[in-house]
Amino acid sequence: LMVTEIAERIRRKDNLVSKHLAILRDAGLVFVGRNRLYRINESFVADKEAGLLELGHCLVRLWGVES
Repeated sequence: LMVTEIAERIRRKDNLVSKHLAILRDAGLVFVGRNRLYRINESFVADKEAGLLELGHCLVRLWGVES
C-alpha cells in the first residue's frame, strides 16, 4: 500500500505513518517496491491468510489483513 492508503486505513496523518514506515524499512521489516508501495518482507510472514508475522521473539497478528 501507499503511505496515504495506510494512513487512511489506520486513521493517522500521512507524515506520522511515513516516519514509522521509515523505521520499519530501516529494520528490514518492510520495503518499498514499485510506485512507492510498501510491502512486508516475506521472510517475516508466518501465515499470510491469518495475518501472522514471525519476528523471532514474538508472533504478531495483523488486523484488517486482506489476502
